[in-house]
Amino acid sequence: MTVHKLNAGDGYVYLTKHVAKGDATESRKPDAVDYYVAKGTPPGVWCGKLAERVGVEIGTEVTESAMRSVFGAARTPTALDTKPGPGASAEDHLNWSQSTALGRAFSWFQNSQEYVHDVEELCSAYKAKHGEYPTTEAKKEIQFVTARKHLSRESGEQAGLLSDEGVWKFVNEQYNKARQPVAGYDLVFTPMKSVSLLWGLGDDQVKAAVEQAHKQAVDEALEWIEDQVIYTRRGKGGERKVKADGLLIARFDHFDNRAADPNLHTHSAVVNRVYAEGRWTTIDGSILYKANVSASEKYNTRVADLVARKLGVTFAPRPDTPVGKQPVYEVEGIPLSLIEEFSRRAAIEARQEELARDYKTRYGKNPPKKVQYAQAQQATLDTRNAKNPPRSLAELRAEWRERAEAILAGSDPAELVDAVRGERDRRPVLTPQQVPALVDEVVDTLSHKVGSWTVFSVTAEIERRLREFSFADDEQLRAIHDDALELALRDYCLPIDVEEYHLPERISDRVERGRRRSLLVDRAQMRYTAQSVLDAEDFMRQQAQMDDEHTVDDRIIRRTIRAVEEANGHELGADQLAMITHFLTAGTRVAVAVGAAGAGKTTAATVIARAWEAVNGNVIALGPSARAAEVLGEEISVQGRTIADVLTRDRVGIATGIGRGDLLLVDEAGMASARDLADLTRIATEAGAVVRLLGDPQQLASVEAGGVLRDLADRTNAPFLRKVHRFATVGEAEASLRLRTGDVTVLEWYEQNSRIRQGMAHELADLVFDAYVADVEAGQVALMVAPTNDLVRELNEKAAAYYRANGTVTGPGIVLADGLEAAVGDVVVTRKNNSKYVVKDSDGNTSGRVKNGDLWTVAEIGDDGSLRLRNNISGGQVTVAADYITDNVQLGYATTVHRSQGMTVGSCHVLAGANMDRQSLYVALTRGKHANIVYAANDELPDWDFEHRPDEHPGAIGLLAKIIARDGSQRTVHQMIEDEQRKAASWSTITNTYMLAVGELYEDYTEELLNLILTDEQFGWVHSLGGWDQIVTYVAQSETFGWDTETLLREAAAVMSSEGRAGRIDTEANSPGQVIARALKTRIDNSDGAQLPRRRTDAMAAYRVPALTDAAAQTDPILAAYARSCEQQMHAFIDSYTTTALEQNAPWITAVGERGTDPRRVRLWESTVREIAISRVLADAPADENDPMAHLREARKTTIAANIERLNRPAPATDEVVGPYARYTDAELNSARMVSRGRLTEDAMLLSLAHEELDRARGEMSATAAVERSLAQVEIDERNIAAVRAARARLDALTRSPHVTEQQITAARAAVTAAEQAAPPERRWPVIERGAQHYRAAEAAKARARATDGQAIGRITDRITRLEESITAERTIIGQIDAEITRRKAGGTDFTTGHTRTPTQTDSAVNHQIDRDPLEPDHGPERDL
Repeated sequence: MTVHKLNAGDGYVYLTKHVAKGDATESRKPDAVDYYVAKGTPPGVWCGKLAERVGVEIGTEVTESAMRSVFGAARTPTALDTKPGPGASAEDHLNWSQSTALGRAFSWFQNSQEYVHDVEELCSAYKAKHGEYPTTEAKKEIQFVTARKHLSRESGEQAGLLSDEGVWKFVNEQYNKARQPVAGYDLVFTPMKSVSLLWGLGDDQVKAAVEQAHKQAVDEALEWIEDQVIYTRRGKGGERKVKADGLLIARFDHFDNRAADPNLHTHSAVVNRVYAEGRWTTIDGSILYKANVSASEKYNTRVADLVARKLGVTFAPRPDTPVGKQPVYEVEGIPLSLIEEFSRRAAIEARQEELARDYKTRYGKNPPKKVQYAQAQQATLDTRNAKNPPRSLAELRAEWRERAEAILAGSDPAELVDAVRGERDRRPVLTPQQVPALVDEVVDTLSHKVGSWTVFSVTAEIERRLREFSFADDEQLRAIHDDALELALRDYCLPIDVEEYHLPERISDRVERGRRRSLLVDRAQMRYTAQSVLDAEDFMRQQAQMDDEHTVDDRIIRRTIRAVEEANGHELGADQLAMITHFLTAGTRVAVAVGAAGAGKTTAATVIARAWEAVNGNVIALGPSARAAEVLGEEISVQGRTIADVLTRDRVGIATGIGRGDLLLVDEAGMASARDLADLTRIATEAGAVVRLLGDPQQLASVEAGGVLRDLADRTNAPFLRKVHRFATVGEAEASLRLRTGDVTVLEWYEQNSRIRQGMAHELADLVFDAYVADVEAGQVALMVAPTNDLVRELNEKAAAYYRANGTVTGPGIVLADGLEAAVGDVVVTRKNNSKYVVKDSDGNTSGRVKNGDLWTVAEIGDDGSLRLRNNISGGQVTVAADYITDNVQLGYATTVHRSQGMTVGSCHVLAGANMDRQSLYVALTRGKHANIVYAANDELPDWDFEHRPDEHPGAIGLLAKIIARDGSQRTVHQMIEDEQRKAASWSTITNTYMLAVGELYEDYTEELLNLILTDEQFGWVHSLGGWDQIVTYVAQSETFGWDTETLLREAAAVMSSEGRAGRIDTEANSPGQVIARALKTRIDNSDGAQLPRRRTDAMAAYRVPALTDAAAQTDPILAAYARSCEQQMHAFIDSYTTTALEQNAPWITAVGERGTDPRRVRLWESTVREIAISRVLADAPADENDPMAHLREARKTTIAANIERLNRPAPATDEVVGPYARYTDAELNSARMVSRGRLTEDAMLLSLAHEELDRARGEMSATAAVERSLAQVEIDERNIAAVRAARARLDALTRSPHVTEQQITAARAAVTAAEQAAPPERRWPVIERGAQHYRAAEAAKARARATDGQAIGRITDRITRLEESITAERTIIGQIDAEITRRKAGGTDFTTGHTRTPTQTDSAVNHQIDRDPLEPDHGPERDL
């Protein structure tokens, strides 16, 4: 399955333009067989779960008017046919719009949409009259005439003065505007080519069987997409990811491609509108693209299974599948030659490029886009019949049989079809008992490939594996897939994100094992991993901290450095010295250093090797590739080996050659997988050796799960070799480092230094090769680098032809693994290590073995097909056999980016591809000493099968900028988990979740109020035609500030009614909802005497989030309780943040001043600290930001500064005899007591709530309890299964007993039946019955739950502690005040008299109270709920 965007306007036309004349698009019901003889494709049909909601029956044929309505205007299929006329009332228009609108229109350019609609309506009329869609010229005439009419309507007589050029400018503007929005997505389902050949060449029975299989597979794939993939985004910034109810789909079956090859495929045009939460909204296309592979694999598995069972054919991997690539399954017995005959894309593209080159030769420039499209059509005509004009399926099948006969040397294609059919599919049967083993293999494959994955990745891998097997029926395949997925997610896949179990249903949905997905979380971003990946990463972290006795004395290090510096004639840099010291003195089993490309690691590695050998043991150079390891080994004069060699020897029980005190220096460690590094480190540490990892996480990473180098470098503060020595050009070293870090502006340097060459995509290979030849002829050592094997092959082909033409290469050739020929003199590359091929120098001494990536020159071709090769570096020679050549030798003039890492040449020419990332571009552009030049496309020829309008090309600089912005570096799963834990525990997550819940509650409350004010009809307009979200926002704001919300809404509704009576209501900008929203905004923003109060006194005011009022909370008590819980979490977060700052003696909190012991001073200090803490939390202040004033609002800075100034004064002496309140007047004393009593009551209430929250966190709402409940269900199922087994065993024993009675047999059978009814279906038993993997997964789940609970409980405990301290302080204050009151009543001395200025005056530094936060001004999230 492929996914393409459908633009609004005429983006859908390619689906209807070739529908056969006389079908339902022309209002006639066709016969079932019409499409077979009619010229064109069959009409489309409506399907999808939303078909009924928009008023069409599933299977109803799609009319062109309906397509214009749905994909052109975002309305129901019948909307344009039922639109009220110009004289209809406003009420009629509103009701029509409400009943037909699928959310907001696709574009604000309404006039542009109308113009495109008018053109397409005339094209439909033309087709009805002439039998075919208008030709290009005919359509241009329609566009021109229609444009004149629209211009006349807008500009009157002046339109007639416009030139033809001006009219065409108008036409282009209208199409460009109309096409801006995404109207939908075209999901194209195409079976394997061999299936299309069965369909195109087989008899009617075979053809019908394939069509049924294809249709059913498409049905099931679309159903899965509707159920699992379709989400929408709601709320501010699309923060809520809501599961949608289904899709509205127009399906069109097509028979061929533009080359007229048999290509049965279905276009499923999905409108970009879905229904969720009672409203129409757009699809979240990002998840659709992320699930694309899963849907494609599901379709492929399903269509293969159905075709195999219906026709008795067998599917098998194509024999030409490259090693290590995902196999493509085809029908066994269909010759590859036949498949290739009907797959002529390469021939058409070659002709397309030829036409473009001819144009450039003739006119001196590349063809414009219009000419490119014309040339694409010409290329299909020149190579075979084009798709236009339409032909009937009968005509196509006759042509296909003729072409097949030519390939089959005159044999009847029908005989071939009969020959590949058998009685049944010969693939092995997969039983339920094999499911656990299959799941184990699936997860092992994923853990090696990527390390972390999504549920869609698991689904895709399961589907791939299921294609290896046959199934008895549809249900068995579905059941086994579902069981495998359930088992994988239950016992094998460990969630990386923090698991949630108790989110309310309104703001979450269920995923697996009782987990719930918050609507704030993208389902496609919920990732999983395997325990084996975590174990490997954890082991490496432990070893990096584990002490080891092997080090080198500083004296020996200095002596070795001097010796190497004298030998090289220059001093080592500071970064090289840091790496040497780190590796030799780390005293740990594992140490890491990072080196930029060309940073001189070899010299530092030489010092390390000589110093280590002088004290400890051997140094062994290791690498992911043999070439990298041996090159480093030769450069530093030690043995070089691959990591795989060590692991293989250990696995088969052969001595690894690693001894105590050895140092394993692993080069290019970033390209090694986490598992391989863990296994290597285990072998080393068991032998008493140490491991030193050297590499660059910003160069190419492991093709498997990696990221260890980066993780350890971050955790151990690893030294970084940043001084680049490789480049001859001034400034290139610094430019390469900027490229390494992703600085896009570095392209300016490359452009200014002529390092960027531009051309059309098809020209780039020629540009690269021409530059390569110029360098070679100038005596340079040059390298060509390309992003794909196909481009490498193309460059190699050019080089081979060049060298043969100039006489460097002579004689007959031999075919290599890449399909190209090599002759004597050609440069080739070996692609696989093979130790049996020993390389010997001219004296007969061994100089190495054949390694992957080695470059050779062909010295001789043997009669037996062998090659004698001469190594391009060592000069040693070796003879390799024909079978090795066939699979593992290719031309070696050009290379991929991966094979280039580690190379150093004179000049490097890099062909950039859109699939590259920053790391691959960085590696490629750092190979050359003298020049590194990148060749980027500024345009590309359109796809000759251009049913979909291509995206606008970004240009050469834009393409390179996108590559640099794409970060392909790997991270360990541990790093991902730690990020997710920080995110889950963050302030933003708590507040966003609170806002999510409060938003739902205010939406309910808004609906409740408006239902009291508006009629049902009016409410429908307001809810459906725009403005609803703004109204909800204003309601939340009103409630937060304590305004009379119902009165405000009634006033706004009155404005709506007034506008309606004046005829100013429409279905667009002045819809009823928009009018009410504007009326509310006008009233709220009013700055005259009727201004609404803007002061808040609620507990949420300081956090700048809306308050939840009791009125809104009553609409959903469960959700409201959760929102209140979020409030407590916010309070607890601030308390925990403050506690941590106190424990760490954070500078910002120290700057506030001493807390002291005086209760009044304590209160001032705590309120000041809390306000500063809140400001820092809201701003996400970095830990090294020490200024307490940095993030306060301007309105509060003066007050807080005064508080800090007072708190930094020495505490005044307190009369120990009379107490701190002796100098208060009676009025002040009573006021202070009232304030303290109020605070004591408030704190006691908050403490009670915190204790309730703690009880929930420890009890029923704990993650641990939720995990145990989900595991308990498995235990129940397992007990029920055991009961069935026991009942069956008893029945079996009774049936064998000679003394059994019929009554006993009957009772035993009844017991078996009862047990079976209580137990799950028997096919699921292997999935349910628990093994060791289940127990490991269960313990891991409990451990994660305990960690989650511990964090939550810790925060709540901090909250309780601070509240208890506050209560104690207030009680102390009240006690002191009461003591003073008692003393005065007993006739004690009055200390408030006899003073000219008493310390109890309001400006006293001692008694002055902290200002309450002035109530929030009208800004912040409460306005943008």
